[in-house]
Amino acid sequence: MIQKEVQELLHFNIKELRGFVLKKHEVYIPFEVIDTKGKFVELKDFVRRQFISV
Repeated sequence: MIQKEVQELLHFNIKELRGFVLKKHEVYIPFEVIDTKGKFVELKDFVRRQFISV
């Protein structure tokens, strides 16, 4: 669920970028998709919101 949210936020598909089996309890964010300061800020805000909701 969170993996899909991050993919939508940063506009990428992990299955197209990586060929390994994904673990359900981890979120994968390739460094190459964080190519602007704006995307970094969006990701940082997303992570903060996730920790606040826990």
